[in-house]
Amino acid sequence: MNFVGEKCVFCGEVFKDGDDVVVCPECGSPHHRECYKKENRCANIALH
Repeated sequence: MNFVGEKCVFCGEVFKDGDDVVVCPECGSPHHRECYKKENRCANIALH
């Protein structure tokens, strides 16, 4: 799936072409891989 132009729910930065994006398996929220690794969980916990 292409997330270019959408925002990372952790840092709020817009995804650019070539960014390493991971998606929460529970809610589908996109994160930069490094952002997800910082907390080791989804930043959008309210959707769980």
